[in-house]
Order: sequence, then C-alpha cells, then structure tokens
Amino acid sequence: CSSLVDRAFADAGYTFQTENNTSCYLVYDKGLDLIYPASTGVLGKQLTSIATLVKQGYTPMPGDIVFIRTSDSRDGWNKITHVALVESPETMIHARGTKYGVVRTSIDLYGAAIVAVARLREETAKAVITEQLGECIGDEVKIRQKPNGTILGSVDKGQPLVIGERSGGWSRVVTLIGDAPVSGYMFDQFIKIKK
Repeated sequence: CSSLVDRAFADAGYTFQTENNTSCYLVYDKGLDLIYPASTGVLGKQLTSIATLVKQGYTPMPGDIVFIRTSDSRDGWNKITHVALVESPETMIHARGTKYGVVRTSIDLYGAAIVAVARLREETAKAVITEQLGECIGDEVKIRQKPNGTILGSVDKGQPLVIGERSGGWSRVVTLIGDAPVSGYMFDQFIKIKK
C-alpha cells in the first residue's frame, strides 16, 4: 500500500523524506501537513472516520493521504497498518492486498479506523510542481508507459494535459482517459503549451 503512495508521489515529482517508506513512517514526512490529529505525538491514541472529520470541517482533496488501522492483531506504536490516497470527496485509491489488488473504494470503507490524514504542504507542492498546462493537438495520440513503451491509451485533439519533464522529443503528461487519471509519455509534436 505504501509503495503505491510512494510511486504516485514520485511520478508527480515528490520523493518522500522519511526513515523508510512504509505506511507507518510516511506520516512523519516533513513535506506533509498533518490534518488529523493535531500532532504526530498523539498518533494512534484516538481513531476517527472520514465522515466525522468532514462534519468537523475537513474537505477531502485529491492526493490527501489517509492512514488507517486495518488490524487489531498488530499493536504498533502509532497503530498505522494501511495507507490510501483520496481520489475525490467520495472515493479513495489503495493497494488493498493480494486478494483485491489496487482498488477504488468508498472513502469511508474503514469507518472509524482512521489514524491520520495528511496533505502535501503547499510550499512543498509549489517547489516540486514544474508542470505546465497544455492540450493535445492530434487525434488518437498514444500515451505510453515510457517513451516507446506500452500504450496506456489515447487522447484526441483538445484534450487537456499537465506536462512535466521533456526529453528526447517526449514529454511526461497527466490527463484523463475516460474517468481515470493516466500518467505517461507523449510525443512533443502533439502537444501545445498553453500560456
């Protein structure tokens, strides 16, 4: 589960700065703001639900990290055994285990088992985001896993793009294919940068 979160942030340009990148350590990353609880010193001492946090004024934002206690059998010091990414106010994405794989589920799937919620600090986000906005200028332009790699899907003229690093005639892009966000590579010749 923590590997999925780590890779998602790395793909967006942020590398976690923690002792190790397991779910119980990611919460301490200095680039994150802790939304719940008030400080890391009380992690695991009181569990809550996303619904309760929303009633208290929390607005789930895409990319928020939710730290969860999925098991009572392991008594870790901060109780974190699982981690998920908020996709929308209603859904989260997480690697739920070998039985389920990577899934999209209700944001309230784990009920009152939420240990913490964190968000990338605004100044951290500004420092790592180097992307530009753009759009596709071709029809059925392929997005690939890596330059000349596996095709992830295709986009048409006018499709909005977030453009990252550019090298060797390729650009890293993030866009929607259907309702799913996709991160991959496109030929530069099919990209128009918006001012």
